[in-house]
Amino acid sequence: MFNKPKWNGPEDRICRYCGNPFRAIRATWRCTPCTLTLQKKVTESNRRPKKDHYPFDSKGGEAKSRFRRIYRELNKCNTREELTAHYDKMFKEIKENGIMQWIIDRRDDETLKENQRKSMRRIKTDYPDTRQLNID
Repeated sequence: MFNKPKWNGPEDRICRYCGNPFRAIRATWRCTPCTLTLQKKVTESNRRPKKDHYPFDSKGGEAKSRFRRIYRELNKCNTREELTAHYDKMFKEIKENGIMQWIIDRRDDETLKENQRKSMRRIKTDYPDTRQLNID
């Protein structure tokens, strides 16, 4: 582990993956084309699935006018009941416009199931009840 030979600078090596000779500038055993293909595979496997565009895209100024309207309505609310009624109205509007579906559809079903399984794998240790145990 600690008896590794020290790197002495650039040298000619043979790639362990494709077998082609290459000039190693730093301590590697993989040529540049093999390194690039490996990086592409890793980035493609880690890439999230594409998500649909936000329903209120700002091309026509729809998003700006919508958020300005929401801001005005929130400023008019003075009591807690008015705020609750406003939030209920906004929640219904979000469901009707498809924004809620856009928020929920962040990933595909497989990754959603994997994330759910992670939370269920927590260690739950059942220790025996020793309160009534007589040591004598």
